Amino acid sequence: MSAYEEYTSKVSSEIMAISLELSVFCILMCDMMRPQKILDLGSGFSSYIFRSLPSIIGEGYQPIIWSVDDSTEWINETKTFLSSHDIPSDSVITWDAFVRQNLGPFDLMLYDLGGFEFRKENLNRIIKLCDKNGMIIFDDMHSAEFGRYLNKTLKKINCTCFDIRYYSKDKFGRYSQLAAF
Repeated sequence: MSAYEEYTSKVSSEIMAISLELSVFCILMCDMMRPQKILDLGSGFSSYIFRSLPSIIGEGYQPIIWSVDDSTEWINETKTFLSSHDIPSDSVITWDAFVRQNLGPFDLMLYDLGGFEFRKENLNRIIKLCDKNGMIIFDDMHSAEFGRYLNKTLKKINCTCFDIRYYSKDKFGRYSQLAAF
């Protein structure tokens, strides 16, 4: 059984986990960009993907990865899954603990944390965490309200956006957008 099948059958539903398509896109982005600091906002299968990068990409690639969630229960689920695959679960923390640490900037970020209201309320804070040459992958662009809000915010700061629907769209119609700063 693949790690994705295991994750979506034993830990989380497929509709809640990042898609397999987005997982592959994240791996390809990291292979091309070689980000040194990655922020995984919304722990889960994405935490597994980012923390598996050294074994996938190889060549001594060892990025610093922080995985953040707004749920202590979900943090524990993520840590249990990572540990079951002998993947370190350090730097998997709650949103509140992350905010107190004042970390950043990050080269690559995945924003898939919390509900859409949480995402909108914290969008400017998230953008400020991105390195001036960094990129953010925004998941769940299928939500028209969040998509409009995000695009309006990114337009105000003259951010370059890329529609990655072709690469990230899953069977549920979910897809992502890439923003370059």
